[in-house]
Amino acid sequence: MTAAHERELWLAYKGQGDLAAREELIVGYMGATRREALSCAAARACESLDDVISEAYVAMIQCVDRFDVSRGLQFMTYVTQRIRGSVLDLARAAKLATYSELPPEDSGYMLAAPVGGGFRDTEDELACGTLLRELPLGWRCFIVLRVLEGFTHEEVRHALGFSLVRSHQLVGLIRKRLVSLQEEGRWPWRPPN
Repeated sequence: MTAAHERELWLAYKGQGDLAAREELIVGYMGATRREALSCAAARACESLDDVISEAYVAMIQCVDRFDVSRGLQFMTYVTQRIRGSVLDLARAAKLATYSELPPEDSGYMLAAPVGGGFRDTEDELACGTLLRELPLGWRCFIVLRVLEGFTHEEVRHALGFSLVRSHQLVGLIRKRLVSLQEEGRWPWRPPN
């Protein structure tokens, strides 16, 4: 699609509501969308390329509907950021799915020592795994993603669907619970500040 033809299609779709122009724009951007999705998927080591490409197409179609021609931006500059965000969201969701249920106690599940912390021995590590299973699922996911996997507070909050206020409340509740477990002698390392 040439730049002049692309401009005409945008004017027809946004100016007159021409759905045929919208359809032609979508079809015209499918190749570039697919290339960008595959590039992002390779960088993120995504498992399902079909899911990545589908998410990218959905993002591109949403961008076609939301794009503001009057701002003077190139459409691909705009849509590339949205595709990257969609692929990142998909990769995070896949990673979070692995934490939706911590493995049962007899599975040999071991916690990695957090940076700057540490367990005195393997027995302490197993005790932490057992104590984590006593916590509510949302708390466990938050601890595993934030402390052990190293996601930022903001990433964990968005991934788990918490509001800013709720996520800060949760951090306070988790910290309070871990301190009380440590005071009882059941939690072998100090929670991070």
